Parts: sequence; structure tokens; C-alpha cells
Amino acid sequence: MAKKRTRKSVKVKEQAVLRLLKGEDLELVSRQTGFALHELSRWRDKFIMAGRENLKCHPQDPLNAELEQRDKLISKLALENEILKKPGGSFCRPGTHQTGTTPHSRLRGQRCR
Repeated sequence: MAKKRTRKSVKVKEQAVLRLLKGEDLELVSRQTGFALHELSRWRDKFIMAGRENLKCHPQDPLNAELEQRDKLISKLALENEILKKPGGSFCRPGTHQTGTTPHSRLRGQRCR
């Protein structure tokens, strides 16, 4: 029979995390509360990260940090694509394609340099 998953209240999670931060053994807290070890570890790590962010002068939303990383990656990939689209910006070597054309340049009617 499958276990029924129940949501844990913030207060109960907080109490368990505070016990860990006070130095209680992870396995002991897990056994006494019934929470899995990985859950307790994740909650503790999130709790510490949130505390660090709030100590900064300008706290940053963790989702914003992830979005910034993705934006940088998208910008980098867009720039690389633009470079590859420009004539002479590809990795063509003389003698590897039909005279003056490549698969990518034939699509746009451009010639390789």
C-alpha cells in the first residue's frame, strides 16, 4: 500500500531545521520527526541560503539569479549564432564544399569566403 503524502507545515519544518542547526544529529532528527534525511538536508540548505541572502545589502531572489544565468547563456548562444550566420564567420575550409557554396550559405544564397 502506498504512503499518503502529506504537506508539512512551515512551523514543523522550521523546528526540525533549527534542531539541526543547533547541532542535533541528522539521523536522530529524521527518526524522531519521520522526515527523510534528504528532505531535512534540503530544508536546512535552503534555510541557510535564505539567511545569507537576507544579510546582503540588496537581497537577491534565488529565482532572479537563475534567470540571470539563463539570460547570459541565451545571449552568448545568440551571439555565436550571429557570428556563424555572417559570411566568413563559419568554420568552412577551402576545398570542403562545392565551389563557393556551403549547405548553410546555399540556404541564403550567400557564398563562403
